[in-house]
Amino acid sequence: MNVNATKNDDENKATKLETLGAWLGLWTPPRGVAVAPIPWRKVVLVAAALAFVAVATALTIAPAIDDAKNEGNEQRQRELDQRAAARRARLAKMQEPRFGTIPVAGEREAGGSARSADGAEGRRARALSAVGDAIGRDARERFSPKARQATCVVAPGVDADAANVAYNCFSATTAVEGAGDQDGARGSLGYPYRAVIDFSRRRYAFCRTNPQPSEKALADPRKVAGLPSECLLQRG
Repeated sequence: MNVNATKNDDENKATKLETLGAWLGLWTPPRGVAVAPIPWRKVVLVAAALAFVAVATALTIAPAIDDAKNEGNEQRQRELDQRAAARRARLAKMQEPRFGTIPVAGEREAGGSARSADGAEGRRARALSAVGDAIGRDARERFSPKARQATCVVAPGVDADAANVAYNCFSATTAVEGAGDQDGARGSLGYPYRAVIDFSRRRYAFCRTNPQPSEKALADPRKVAGLPSECLLQRG
């Protein structure tokens, strides 16, 4: 046996690291150094096995990931729905109607004769003042001790001379004056209400309202509590 020849053959063979570098084109073997050929069959078999493992893993993990995403989305939606329902309940509680009776004036017309137009106008003014006082008291009790007597104007599209009239009312708490580009502008902070007065029966109802931040904002029905029917003008 030629031991020297075997030793020389081993020395002329590329190491595993050198062989890998030669296969990848990262290393050029010097003359006389033998590099084993790429075992393409093994490479194909290993690649196929890895591809199979990757596909099997994807088929196993992907549905689990989708399920987790769906579960997370459903949980978030449930939380959003719960918060929306809680907000709607708070608004509905805030908007619960209050009722009252308009006090009778101290003087009564003799014989129950028809009252003059001036008398009717005066009675309506006194009724509106009484409702404004009641709204102011409600705002002070529930929202702010600074709330003042509410001022009311006839709601748009409503006949001011009808027996039942809806009003938009506002109980102010703080006066606001503009500055800069809006210098000279004045306004108020406070609480909006809707009042409905039945002048024929001397009764009224009012509700706190919660208008949208912008007139152009589209209300989300899940978050908005509609006004009670007692504070909506009944037509017909």
